[in-house]
Amino acid sequence: MQVKDILRDCLKKLSIADFLDEATYTSVQNALVSRLLDCLNLIYQEVASDYFPLTFSESVTLDGAVLNYSTLSNRLIKPISLENNGKNIVFVTLPSGIESDFIGEATLTYNYLPATLNISSSIDDYRLTGGLLSDGVIGEYYFLDSVFDLAAAYDTKFRKDLSWVSTKGREIKVKERRWGM
Repeated sequence: MQVKDILRDCLKKLSIADFLDEATYTSVQNALVSRLLDCLNLIYQEVASDYFPLTFSESVTLDGAVLNYSTLSNRLIKPISLENNGKNIVFVTLPSGIESDFIGEATLTYNYLPATLNISSSIDDYRLTGGLLSDGVIGEYYFLDSVFDLAAAYDTKFRKDLSWVSTKGREIKVKERRWGM
């Protein structure tokens, strides 16, 4: 799904005419798009860090010292595992990097934050719909504008829909019965 489509849905919910296909924006339109993109990035990072973590495996070279987070391809949230030929390697997470006594090539698997979205970006997660994300964006937008009743309404709908999407299925319950005594 395209970010532009999510912003269109946001403009529709804000009762603002769609201007996203125009060649140039006015300063007011540019400020609105910038603010909506900031809200979308905030919401998408929250979803990626709390509900649907993005996982990446990367080959790293360890030299028995600290592997700096800045050398990784993505912004790390939490390291999951460090392996060499299928064997786990013991490591310690530090504020600046990952420390391990191992020397050589290894595979680091970690959760990461997504890159900052712009108007031409796309979100390729089938679990997230444009309506779901636009509800979260509008909730943040109204919160920033101090319209707390609308912010609470959109945020509640966003969180309810997100919890529904994030559950794997219904809980199966067996009715309580009297078994033979």
